Amino acid sequence: MRFLFVAALVVLVAPCLRSQPVPSVPDDSRQEEVGKLLGRALAEKDPNEQIRIYKDILRLDPNNQNGFNGIRTAQQKMEAEANLSAEKEKQHRKEQEVEAARAKEEESALAEADTSIQDGEINGARAALDTAKKLGGANPEITSLETRLHNLMDYKQKLRYAAYSGAALLVGILGAMVFALL
Repeated sequence: MRFLFVAALVVLVAPCLRSQPVPSVPDDSRQEEVGKLLGRALAEKDPNEQIRIYKDILRLDPNNQNGFNGIRTAQQKMEAEANLSAEKEKQHRKEQEVEAARAKEEESALAEADTSIQDGEINGARAALDTAKKLGGANPEITSLETRLHNLMDYKQKLRYAAYSGAALLVGILGAMVFALL
């Protein structure tokens, strides 16, 4: 009999217990901790640390929308930083390639100027040195080649002067010989 009474009581009370939601009592200390963590996450500059803090928030409050949004925002920030870093690296590589090409072109112009000086080609040497100056600016090798070019120009001018002087002397001697024969 007693058993029947308990069974009847359970049958009558059980549906009432199931239909009523269990009241959720917010844990004030947990919410307070979530608030502190949100403040830390917002103040944090490092996205990796922000993600770690937001994950802590979600461990304390799995349905916290700020935690989900914060993780997404921090991940987007990390992706943007990675893209910016990759773009800077790409730009740096491009600048290095341009600089290497410029240096190669300058070296080629210097070699051409040296060859032209050795061959005695003043105009070719001058043009190659002008190109090297435009590409390299102040380079000790350019200064050295310019000095050699000026020495070559002086030498050629002295040869020209000697040739003209010799020709004039020869004309004078020949003229005196012709005059003496008359």
